[in-house]
Amino acid sequence: MANTIRLKRSSLAGKVPTAADLALGEIAVNTTDGKLYLKKSDGGEFIVEVGPVVSVAGRTGAVTLARADVGLGNADNTSDAAKPISTATQSALDGKAAAVHGHAIADVTGLQTVLDAKAPLASPALTGTPTAPTQTQGNNSTRLATTAYVDTLGATKAASSHPHAIGEVTNLQTALDAKAPLASPALTGTPTAPSAAAYADSTQVATTAQVFDTVTTVPENAQTVTAYTLALTDAGRMVTLSNAAAITLTIPTAAAVAFPIGTRIDILQYGAGQVTVGGSVTIRSAGSKLKLAGQYSGATLWKRGTNEWALIGDIVT
Repeated sequence: MANTIRLKRSSLAGKVPTAADLALGEIAVNTTDGKLYLKKSDGGEFIVEVGPVVSVAGRTGAVTLARADVGLGNADNTSDAAKPISTATQSALDGKAAAVHGHAIADVTGLQTVLDAKAPLASPALTGTPTAPTQTQGNNSTRLATTAYVDTLGATKAASSHPHAIGEVTNLQTALDAKAPLASPALTGTPTAPSAAAYADSTQVATTAQVFDTVTTVPENAQTVTAYTLALTDAGRMVTLSNAAAITLTIPTAAAVAFPIGTRIDILQYGAGQVTVGGSVTIRSAGSKLKLAGQYSGATLWKRGTNEWALIGDIVT
């Protein structure tokens, strides 16, 4: 295909022809810049500079390119392990486990259930019907003994529960002869026993100390109120009554307080307030007197019948 070359020129520095200045295939020259220009068509008409390369990456002369000059600043001859990777690749790797790694028991499906069904080596609490090898007879060690081992060994021993006559137990009869029977023992020497409190009223054995305290002492129940009703604990006691005002001492009926017949209670007017004895019971006294004579006067109440009491002492009407 024949082409016509038409040269146009310009001596104006930096002058570049436009597409309108040149025909398709026509070459123009800038005599000042020393540059050639060609109008070409590649889907559209435009002007291109032709001729040798003047500069590379903004540099002239003998140019040595670095990686960054051609957009490869991150490229390097590194090992595979040291090569940079993308964020997406790093995220994917972060979701993976190391080739050598550990796991908690809970991370392994069903492992805890399996372990729960196993016995520990130290002090296992076995269930069901555990078995073990039967040891040779005569073995005396920390090895487990099976029922077969025990049965064989037990055949050479006496039953765990078996009788013996007293004479078969060394010195047992001598020891029994030195003991007292529980029923009506005939004690000798100087027997002792725990001492009950003074005035205790029970089947407990009395000692000389308890009897001495009961006979030689009278416990006090000190009252400072103006009205007092005798209680079962007042039996055998000295009830002192002390108040500046008059005081009423009431003997309760047998239905209210079950004093045994024969109960004795001493009373003492310790204060200035005069004491008058009364109650819904029969009170026997000389001249039907029911009052203590004055401060530090005393009297004794003695139960004679179910609801009958005697008042004896320093009393007045």
